[in-house]
Amino acid sequence: MRRPVAAAVVIGTVAVLAAVGLVVASSVSSGPAAATVDGSDIARDTFTDQLATLSDHPEFAEAVYGVSPAGDGEGNVNSTFAAAVLTTEILAERIRGELADRGVVPSEGERDLVVDVLQQLPSFTDLPEGDREGFVDRTADLLALGRDLAGVDATDEAQIEAYFADNSDQFEQSCIRHILVETEATAADLGELLEAGADFAAVADVSTVDPGNVGQASGEGLGGDLGCGALGQFVVEFSDAVASADLDEVVGPVQTEFGFHLIVVYDRRTLTLEDARAEIENLLVGQSQTALGEWLILEAWEGVGVSVDPRYGTWCSADSVTPTGPCTDAVLNQVIPPEPPAGTLEDEPSGDPFLPPGQG
Repeated sequence: MRRPVAAAVVIGTVAVLAAVGLVVASSVSSGPAAATVDGSDIARDTFTDQLATLSDHPEFAEAVYGVSPAGDGEGNVNSTFAAAVLTTEILAERIRGELADRGVVPSEGERDLVVDVLQQLPSFTDLPEGDREGFVDRTADLLALGRDLAGVDATDEAQIEAYFADNSDQFEQSCIRHILVETEATAADLGELLEAGADFAAVADVSTVDPGNVGQASGEGLGGDLGCGALGQFVVEFSDAVASADLDEVVGPVQTEFGFHLIVVYDRRTLTLEDARAEIENLLVGQSQTALGEWLILEAWEGVGVSVDPRYGTWCSADSVTPTGPCTDAVLNQVIPPEPPAGTLEDEPSGDPFLPPGQG
């Protein structure tokens, strides 16, 4: 059985990295170049084939790249989308080269994790098999490079077990109810009601001003129940009160930046390794992707030459940045679409937008 994966964090990673151009499916091949990265060409035919596939699956394309592929006119691809896709190709080639220099390849566990995550994106399973494999390969490359940069591996059982053993306090949880009110006097009055025997959950539903005290599905009050979690997720005054509270005893009023709280701790427990596994995977993936992000900003492009076919735009390099643009810090190391677009994906210019092959 495949073990649980850190789906939420990896989906977030896919979305964030796609936004800066790191989730791709095509490859470098022969023919005229759409772009060149440190002497390696990204073939125009490969690039236009990729655009055509994405245009045929707009729901997936928009989920990954954050912009619709549709341009003006039937079958056309807008130039902003085309520039985003070419940015992904350039960045993928850079990452592929870095992995080769380091002698690093994705592990089977990393590929399994990526497959689990990508299958949750809209229309991914509708893509042609070769394109699905390409997306898996490139996203697994991201995890592999992040793992090597950070020295952590979210798919390594020994690292998961070691993190659990070394950070056991993170997995000690308190289960809490609270009532939040605006004044200390109101909190004191409610405290007297509770001391007289009033039901804590019922008082919470009537009196709390916590906007989170509503069930998303039912729309009914939650009785002030915050569930179970580690103390580190709360502000310090609240955490300190919870840490010193006896079970089932009302504590407070406790003042925080949100107001005044009455608190009851109704259970304490320590997560098992299996219960904590997904959280540990999230943390390790987060560490590796932080390291990857820092590398992309600080090191990835030092001494690396990039050129782009003008019909697709221009590459915004560090030495091209100007205060007034179009190359600014906000679009550094990305393809800037032409203004106005220089042509179509065919050899003859025809203005905006680009046309996938066979549709012009």
